[in-house]
Amino acid sequence: MNGEASNCETEYANLKEKIDGLIGVWQENTKEVEDLTTKMASGKWTLEDDENLEGLASEAKKAKTNVDLWMIKLNELKTKCELQSENSNS
Repeated sequence: MNGEASNCETEYANLKEKIDGLIGVWQENTKEVEDLTTKMASGKWTLEDDENLEGLASEAKKAKTNVDLWMIKLNELKTKCELQSENSNS
C-alpha cells in the first residue's frame, strides 16, 4: 500500500507545482494590470495598452480553464486517495 500512498503524494505534489506556477505568473501580471489601470485613469491609453489588455484577458481565460481542470483533478485525487487510505486501514 505504500506505493499507492506515494503515488498520491506525487500526484498532489505535481498539482501543487502547477498551481504554484500559476500563482507566480499572476503575481507578475498583477503589476501589468496595475500599470494599465493607472494609464486608463490618467487618460494615457495607447494601442499597445489595448494589446496588453487583450493578452491579459487571454491569459485569464487560459488560467480559468486550467483552474477548472485542476479542481476536477483535485476532486479525483481526493476520492482516489481517500479510498486508498481506507483500504490500507482495513
